[in-house]
Amino acid sequence: MVEDVPRTDGRARRIMSESFAGGHEPDQKALVARSTVPLAIIDGRDDPFVNHQYVAAVPYAALWRGAPTVLDGRRHAAFLEDPAGYGELVRAFLGENRL
Repeated sequence: MVEDVPRTDGRARRIMSESFAGGHEPDQKALVARSTVPLAIIDGRDDPFVNHQYVAAVPYAALWRGAPTVLDGRRHAAFLEDPAGYGELVRAFLGENRL
């Protein structure tokens, strides 16, 4: 990741910001409520940016294991803090959903 970030197209942040400001983002809540595509949510319990009660209360049509997976002792970048454990969860999700 340390090597990849500097290689990111310099326009990416501007394009993303303009898209959000222009109202072009999809209605994510409506999307997950009706989509039958399997969805895994894996967050760190101590992530300062996630309201876990809100995320758990959203209606999902195809949420893996019926609830978000919350990793104790992890923060915002759980995939960096525990790559092996996170990878295990991703492999389980993919295996169970044949993706």
